[in-house]
Amino acid sequence: MFGLEASLEGYVAAVGLFVSLVIFLLQQRRLIQLRKQENYLSLELSSTELFRYEAQYGAQLAPYMATTRPDKFEGSVSGDAVATNFYLQQLNLFEIAVRLRKANSFDPKIFGSWVIWFYDAAQSWYFRENWFQWRDNYTRALREIFDAPVAKFSKEKPSIEDRRYFFLHVAKAMKCPVVKKWLDDLERAV
Repeated sequence: MFGLEASLEGYVAAVGLFVSLVIFLLQQRRLIQLRKQENYLSLELSSTELFRYEAQYGAQLAPYMATTRPDKFEGSVSGDAVATNFYLQQLNLFEIAVRLRKANSFDPKIFGSWVIWFYDAAQSWYFRENWFQWRDNYTRALREIFDAPVAKFSKEKPSIEDRRYFFLHVAKAMKCPVVKKWLDDLERAV
């Protein structure tokens, strides 16, 4: 009789341990999801501030955001400062997004939606002209995203194919299948 009670107690203890482990793992999974949502929300709120900056200085930024330097463009100290500030703010957000994605703390689908913003920055003649001065302030992962495209886009006039090239380049650099399929998924949705 004593042996039966002991084995029953052992069985109950094992089941209790198993249930506790399952509950713990489910809670951890939920915490990870919450952390990803918090990261997303923080980045989105920061990007909203950058959009406000862009709206406030839109007229000054417009010639700096063009794919090629406008004819007879004469920058100004204040215009250059506004544009530099704008792109450095973007790069800071991009770096955070890349770090979080590499740490699997940023949803791949949300990260994919940010890649078009990366691409838009790389399309700017002013961004390309200054990237190699700015790049030393950023992580290797961000440099890997921008170095090759900026070099490529600086040598040739940007084309429609550059967008696909950029997404494939980022997908490879980030080892992210979601980014790799991003444009195909967009085209299928239309």
